[in-house]
Amino acid sequence: MRKEYPKISFLIPSYNHSHYISYTLDSIVADASSLNYEILVIDDGSTDETKSKLESWCERHEEVDIKVTYRENRGLCATLNQLVHQASGDIIRLCASDDGIYQGSSLNIISAFEHSEAQVLIGDAFVVDDQGATVGSSAISLNGGNLLKMQTQAGLKQEIVANWSLPGPCVAMRKSVYGIVGYYSEDLLVEDWDFFLRLAALCQIQFLNTPFSYYRVHAANTCKTLSYERRFRNNCSQLAAGKQRCHLFAGKLRLLLKIECLILRMKIAYLWLKKGFAP
Repeated sequence: MRKEYPKISFLIPSYNHSHYISYTLDSIVADASSLNYEILVIDDGSTDETKSKLESWCERHEEVDIKVTYRENRGLCATLNQLVHQASGDIIRLCASDDGIYQGSSLNIISAFEHSEAQVLIGDAFVVDDQGATVGSSAISLNGGNLLKMQTQAGLKQEIVANWSLPGPCVAMRKSVYGIVGYYSEDLLVEDWDFFLRLAALCQIQFLNTPFSYYRVHAANTCKTLSYERRFRNNCSQLAAGKQRCHLFAGKLRLLLKIECLILRMKIAYLWLKKGFAP
């Protein structure tokens, strides 16, 4: 008898990644073809050839349970929230439309959830370049994360609060998590740290030192922007998130978050005084 797996919803917010979207979808099918899964894509008003690429891919893969929604641009957080509301799976996996899913990772995630009380699982990612060539073995390390410290739940939560380094496709969650922590804050420019602060405060999180995905590094990565104006806006958004979520923590974690907020204030002040940007 074939084992009944819990359903996985792969959520893909898509925007101007026509060169990569087929790679993303192909990686999901390679990973989950034997599992119970759905792919949900919302194209957030792309102005490149994303729509034609998606339509062509769907025509070639009629056997895949995929739903694609095209609409005007509303931003990443609104797109993520709409995707979560559409999802019917027990497990949520997020993947940007320029990243990929590591083959075999979903089966490992299902097994980990079956043998753990964790509500959130975090893995690592291989780093790939514009052409899909692997250029790094750990996206977390690339972003300055401490893999050794993440082995314990306490250390992992400290990393989330005080040393943010987790790429989006490195997380898998039970869908019930959204009923605990809420959805993505649509009033913030940068949503990921804010959402993970709530996860760290309210949920059981476990790190698996194994690849979940492929994380693409290219010129358009917003987290690596060289624009001082963009950095200023990102820092302001991060500071707003830190201040808003500080009450969720106590003891050492609360102190660490306050220190992070102070560091963000200093970065904002530098850009304000030296580069002329104003809050």
